Amino acid sequence: MFPRRRPRTSAVLALTTIFLAQSTIMTSAADGINYDNNDTPASPASLLPDEYEVVTDPLADHSDISVTACRILEDGSQRCSNNRKAAEWRPWPQNAVKNLQVYSNLCEEGTKDWPRALSKASGQWNKKSLGAVGLRINQEECDLRMDKNLTYIDNAIHVVYGSCGTDCCGKADVEYFYNGQNEIVKYSALVRIDRTCFAENGEFYGLQYILCHEMGHAIGLAHDYGVGSCMGWWDDSKKPGNGDVGTLLDLYGDNIAQPGKL
Repeated sequence: MFPRRRPRTSAVLALTTIFLAQSTIMTSAADGINYDNNDTPASPASLLPDEYEVVTDPLADHSDISVTACRILEDGSQRCSNNRKAAEWRPWPQNAVKNLQVYSNLCEEGTKDWPRALSKASGQWNKKSLGAVGLRINQEECDLRMDKNLTYIDNAIHVVYGSCGTDCCGKADVEYFYNGQNEIVKYSALVRIDRTCFAENGEFYGLQYILCHEMGHAIGLAHDYGVGSCMGWWDDSKKPGNGDVGTLLDLYGDNIAQPGKL
């Protein structure tokens, strides 16, 4: 979805701040599950330069992401909810996001090279995260159909063509399953892209922007209305910004090899 222009707030927000409401522990009235902010690893101070400042914006609008949380009960059945009061966003498990498979059914349509744009966007997230995130592209069979392949793939991101509403070019849906110990056992994301966007001249900048934006949501990035981020206004940048780096390191910094460690 294109974030619409408004006065700059120069704000960056990790999704954990929105959905956990900045509390240390939040208990869902629906199922009595505790969500603990302390489970999110802090990034090593040496990996977070001073200029990478993360500023929260509690009023940020995230209509281009949905969350479904499923609890696996003792009898093996599942209890799922996409109500934000019961389905809080949680980061990918550290071991999963380090080598995260991305399965794409996007196509090269004349001058609109969606697979190349996805590769560029994913490569930027890998580079900006300093090794905390590793997105691995798997180009599957091209499927030009809209809203016909909206399926989750276990422990992976699936990128397909799909509609997402008025004035919308993309959306990210995340789904995770957790056990009675509140441990995530399966996590998936579905990124849908409206292939009718950026029709004029096959604008590659726009293709890369929307894929950078929605892939960012899929791995836990919120809107960033600071200067130079694909998580902000569509004409600001087609690449992640410095604020996004701080968020990624907060979420997944434990994946970065430290001096003296193998």
